[in-house]
Amino acid sequence: MLSHWFSPIDNTLSLLAGKYCQIMHEDGKDFPVLEHTKLAFIGFDKEFSNNVRKQFYSFNNHFSPLQIADLGNLKSLDVEFSIPAIKEILDGGIIPILLGAPGHIIQKLMHRLESDYSTIFHISNRLPDYHSDDKYEILGFQRHLCEPDRITQLEGISTSSMSLAKMRAHPYIQEAVLRDANLTHFDGSAIKLSDNPASIESNTSGLTCAESCQVMKNIGGSQNLKLLNITNYEIIDEKRQYASSMTIAEMIWYFIEGYHQKLNDHPTISSDQLQRFVIHSLNTDAEMIFVKNETSGRWWFISNGNEEQYHACSHEEYLEAARGDIPDRLLRY
Repeated sequence: MLSHWFSPIDNTLSLLAGKYCQIMHEDGKDFPVLEHTKLAFIGFDKEFSNNVRKQFYSFNNHFSPLQIADLGNLKSLDVEFSIPAIKEILDGGIIPILLGAPGHIIQKLMHRLESDYSTIFHISNRLPDYHSDDKYEILGFQRHLCEPDRITQLEGISTSSMSLAKMRAHPYIQEAVLRDANLTHFDGSAIKLSDNPASIESNTSGLTCAESCQVMKNIGGSQNLKLLNITNYEIIDEKRQYASSMTIAEMIWYFIEGYHQKLNDHPTISSDQLQRFVIHSLNTDAEMIFVKNETSGRWWFISNGNEEQYHACSHEEYLEAARGDIPDRLLRY
C-alpha cells in the first residue's frame, strides 16, 4: 500500500492544491486511487516541498484537463525507504515530480528498474559523482567550477552533455537533447544566485529564471520522460527561501506546460508524417539517416542501422552533416 510511504498534505495546502490537483492525499482521508493520473507531486524534503507548493498553487491553472495528483511527503528522508514507492508509481505509468530529493536517488532508482532507462539527465553547475558504468548527460555545468580531468572523463561517457556557455550558444541543440530526457534531476545550483538566493551552491553566473523555465518546458515535452526531481541547497533565511521557492515553482509551471503541449510527433508515433533524408558521409564511409516530422518541423537522427534508434537533433545539425561537417554529438552515436 502506497499509504505506508506518504504523509498527507495538511488542510491548508489541500485547499490551495485543489486548483490543480484532482487527486490529493489529505489528512483524515484514505489514500486516493491514482487511475488516469499523469503527474504526481511527491515531497522528499518537507519544508522545501511545502514552500514550493504554496507558490506553485498560487499560480493560474492552464492545464485543467490534465490529471495531476499531490501524494504528500515521504515519511522518511532515507533514499532506500523511498525507492519502492517511487518505483510503484513509475510502474503505474505516472511521472513523479519529486521535490527536494538528493540527486543520487535517480542513480539508485535506475539500478532497481527493470527497464531500459539507461541515461540520467542532470542539470547542475557542477559535475556530480557518478558510477563509471552509468550514462549521464549533464547540462549547465560551469567549467571554472569543474576539474579538467573530470570534464574529460564526462566526455568519455556522455553523448550530449553541454556546458552553460554551450547551452546558451546552441539553444536548438539544447532543445533537441532535452527532447530525449527520461530520468531527470534539476539541481537548483544551476540557477544564478540572484534568481535563486537561498542556494548555497549557486554562483553569480548561471541559468536565469527565464532560461530555467525554458529548460523545464523542454523537459516536459520529452516523449521519454519518466521522472523529474528538483532539489535546492537552501539556507535558513525566510526572504531568500521565498524568492527561491517562487523560482522553482515557476519552473514547475513551465514544465507542466511543456508536458501539456507535448507534440506527440516522435517517429514511432506519427510515422505517416515523416520525411527521410540520407547523407553519405565521406568521413565515416557510412550512410546517415535523418528524419523530419513534416507537421512539427522537428528532426531526429537514426543510429544503429536497421534497429531504428531515434535521437532528437536540430535542423542545424542536419545542415552541418549535409555539408560534410558531421557534429561530434552525432558521431558519438
